[in-house]
Amino acid sequence: MSNLKITTNWVNSDEKDVLFAQTASNLQIDVNSIPLTKNVNIWTRKVEDHIVVSTYPLAEWFAYYWWRLENELMPGSHTEITWRFAHEIGSANHGFVWPKVAFASDGEAMNIYSKVIPMPGQSVEYIGERDDAQTLPLTDFQKEVSAFISSTIERLGELPSELKEMWHIVQEEISDPEKCIVRKIEAALGFDPEECPEDLLNKVFALQKQVGNSSTKEVAPFLREESFRDGLLGVKGFSSSLSILSDEIQIDKTKNLLPWQEGVEIARQIRKKLHLGEKPLVDSCLRDLLGISQKDFDAYGAMKDSLPVSVGKNAKGSSFEIIPRAKTRNTGRRFELARLLGDALINDSRKDEWLISSDYRSARQKRQRAFAAELLCPINALEGYLNGDYSETKQEAAADHFYVSDYTVKTLLVNYGRIERESFMPYAI
Repeated sequence: MSNLKITTNWVNSDEKDVLFAQTASNLQIDVNSIPLTKNVNIWTRKVEDHIVVSTYPLAEWFAYYWWRLENELMPGSHTEITWRFAHEIGSANHGFVWPKVAFASDGEAMNIYSKVIPMPGQSVEYIGERDDAQTLPLTDFQKEVSAFISSTIERLGELPSELKEMWHIVQEEISDPEKCIVRKIEAALGFDPEECPEDLLNKVFALQKQVGNSSTKEVAPFLREESFRDGLLGVKGFSSSLSILSDEIQIDKTKNLLPWQEGVEIARQIRKKLHLGEKPLVDSCLRDLLGISQKDFDAYGAMKDSLPVSVGKNAKGSSFEIIPRAKTRNTGRRFELARLLGDALINDSRKDEWLISSDYRSARQKRQRAFAAELLCPINALEGYLNGDYSETKQEAAADHFYVSDYTVKTLLVNYGRIERESFMPYAI
């Protein structure tokens, strides 16, 4: 896990806005002791780790988007401008040139993305290489941001400000269990505080009783659409009865494994029980694990229209009604079913929760993807097959051998550092 540090060093300022002048600072934002604010001073041409800004607009931005920063999941690919307003600090604006930094919660931890992009003509020239997304506990993020906001408010002294009122309200909501629940659902749906229509909130809370608290958050981004809510309850699927149960696997919680590491560990235990070694997992074995008939598996292949997520509605015991997303290729269907299997095994302690597989970047989805990748294409077996040859041709051959997509092979090689990642940011800036 990483650590976040937001450091202020107050300075004098000739800003006309008294709030901005009072909170002028040499601001430094560090992740793992790496300054995300590192820049070349355009006047002195010296490299500095801090920027000269007012902390007021950034503190106000953190306070206003407090709930969305914690609860709104990051899309898997394209990010809407409304999401970026709530998660990229450049939205603090007010004439200051902020670094390209985005905060994206996965429900358990905060992921920090940063990228340096040349911006000719701007008053700040950011420099430095950035690693992959840095992850820190959500509570650590909230503690540091809270301290930063409080520091800015303290600096204001007796000056009245919207920030003081806003932060007071947020703290009251945090301490009020009922308000807290509402704010979290609003944020998960993508709404700012008090902006979610009451009718929609009521429908979501009613749906939550069937889907489960955690699973509702996993599908929250889609719940704004009435057609999705109706489809979630009305679409019929096929039956599944797991042949392997979660009490047959074990995770050592004292190791503090990351979500993807938990997924990998569980997949390895399953493969060991099946005595697969480095052999590919064939369709019949996957069907047996999920307790799906050949007829239903074939029917899945014929699906054209479906929900934007895959769902497993709880039945009795280890049985589910599976409603998968349509996938055009068999490799995609195999991966999707493997994800649902992983979700059932990993989240078995929550008996009242539906299985959910989506493109959003929650900790739960990370566990699923890692589980499915390791179950279908274990990294050690992949390494043995490639034998040091990471060419596109050999990767394609490996994908055919393990019955997975080229994308799965490439992602595994990137995640394990065998080939370079093409882009640090998981979305366009």
